[in-house]
Amino acid sequence: MGSIEVICGSMFSGKTEELIRRLKRLSYANKTFKVFKPEVDTRNKKNSIQTHSKIEIEAQTVNKAAEILKHKESFDVIGIDEAQFFSDDIVEVCNKLANGGARVIVAGLDMDYSGKPFGPMPNLMAIAEEVTKVHAVCADTGLPALYSFRKLENEDVVMLGEKNEYEPLSRKAFVSKKNKLNNNTYLKINLKNLVANFLFLKSKISDTTKFLGVVKAFGYGSDSIQIAKCLEKHSIDYLAVAYTSEAIQLRENGIKIPILVLHPQIGDFKSIFQYDLE
Repeated sequence: MGSIEVICGSMFSGKTEELIRRLKRLSYANKTFKVFKPEVDTRNKKNSIQTHSKIEIEAQTVNKAAEILKHKESFDVIGIDEAQFFSDDIVEVCNKLANGGARVIVAGLDMDYSGKPFGPMPNLMAIAEEVTKVHAVCADTGLPALYSFRKLENEDVVMLGEKNEYEPLSRKAFVSKKNKLNNNTYLKINLKNLVANFLFLKSKISDTTKFLGVVKAFGYGSDSIQIAKCLEKHSIDYLAVAYTSEAIQLRENGIKIPILVLHPQIGDFKSIFQYDLE
């Protein structure tokens, strides 16, 4: 008879790192293992999982949890990362694997951005022999962090992101920031509407006409990085910003398409060449 272990916590708490640590120790016991991750998680290479500190291990991407069962008799240990993104049938899959003799190690977020239990994670924790809750360090208080606070106004439960989109918070800091969001006036940017508007405008121009999106003043106060990534993903031709520092920030966050600096200063040209700006 096998077993189920769950590693859970907030973002940046070391869940994947702990999963990889346990798996790598298996080599000392001559145990075989296979790692799986959900197709929806596109942040890293398709055939690997990677920690925020760039520790990496080979993994197989699957669309549905049931695909994991094909390997239930081939390996001693099955590792599953980002389990919160699977549908509820991951619970039955893990039970079948464990009942068939496999040691199953699952890692995932236990709560979503709003502080609610995330997907199948509560049920996975309920059926596990062992649950390990790991913590990040709160970005505000320095206390142990158990919440993943979303810095952008987006109500989709699943929104992939890193430090530009999320920060780990303690209970005190999380409640404080949630209350401020509820009490303050704020600008809400719907990225789906942004894409729809962009594609509509693009459909009205010829294929040879280039499209330039201005994201200066940090996207007019709405996060230029997130908007730039969204527009780049949907094949906008150029981006424009007011100052060189804004363009450098976009480059350092992975934006590769041409960026026009509208108000370059005399002392900026070395950086303009270095970061391939226009």
